[in-house]
Amino acid sequence: MANVSRIYGLRPVKHLNGSAWNGATEAFAFLAADGTAAYVGDLVKWGGSASADGLAQATRSSANTDAHVGVVVGFVPDYSNLNNPSGYRAASTARTAFVVIDPSVVYEIQADAAAAITDVGLNVGVTYTAGSATTGLSGLVANMASKATTATLPLKIIGVRQSPDQDMSDSFSWKLLVTL
Repeated sequence: MANVSRIYGLRPVKHLNGSAWNGATEAFAFLAADGTAAYVGDLVKWGGSASADGLAQATRSSANTDAHVGVVVGFVPDYSNLNNPSGYRAASTARTAFVVIDPSVVYEIQADAAAAITDVGLNVGVTYTAGSATTGLSGLVANMASKATTATLPLKIIGVRQSPDQDMSDSFSWKLLVTL
């Protein structure tokens, strides 16, 4: 059975100590002046400012060299636009995001090309693709062409997801386990 391509960016699955991810997040502000949309599963970086109520500003990361602060896992609902059921943050709108900032969290991300068991332990970059306004999910994938031992890449491959729908004989579309 071939692996199914399901792109959703980074999804928290557990902690490095093996315990389940507990859902802990911090609130960050996406300011209306930010002209880039943000989606669940996106990497974010510090924005260098704060909202009027004192929340630190975050912006969607756009380069592997960004100082990533965490991963968006949700947004406070926009009660003024209930026609946006997917919950992504449209460009140039003020929204509050829930961001995982714990460095011990392990994430799952889809590889964009064939991966190998020998890739475990390497670092890998991200392909920054816009998310889906329909699903609200990120378009980020692990850029396997960038894999290397260099520590300047944002993700560290620590394993491959073990599940019944992950065909290990088909190395394309593997779901990798990574840390930031």
